[in-house]
Amino acid sequence: MAGANQHTQVPRQNHTRDQMTALAEVENQILTAMQSAATSLAEMGKDKIGMKAAETNANTFLKEVEDIENKLTKQISQLTQYAGGSGTEVSPYGQKKDFNMAMHRNRHAETILERLQELKNARENPNVQENAAS
Repeated sequence: MAGANQHTQVPRQNHTRDQMTALAEVENQILTAMQSAATSLAEMGKDKIGMKAAETNANTFLKEVEDIENKLTKQISQLTQYAGGSGTEVSPYGQKKDFNMAMHRNRHAETILERLQELKNARENPNVQENAAS
């Protein structure tokens, strides 16, 4: 069983590493977008505005923001799938949900077995139940 745990641990580590790498790339894109916006604003603040340079930097900023939004949406989607247990990796959240459901079914089965045992005892010893009721 320990071998199976090690097998599922490697994909989780790779998934986490990939997520961190993707988020670091998004962070760098945010810096690039901010630099483009700052350059565009600086250009527009000049006495003699270079419209072409301002537009180019503004367009770069808008493209970067759109790309950042797409990548963050993808990351959020992957995290949601992972947390819900529907991703390709084994989710600890999905495992916990499965465990809780199994425990609930187990408690329900125990309750039914206890009730059956009570009925069996009542059928085998009808006098005990009558004396207890008196």
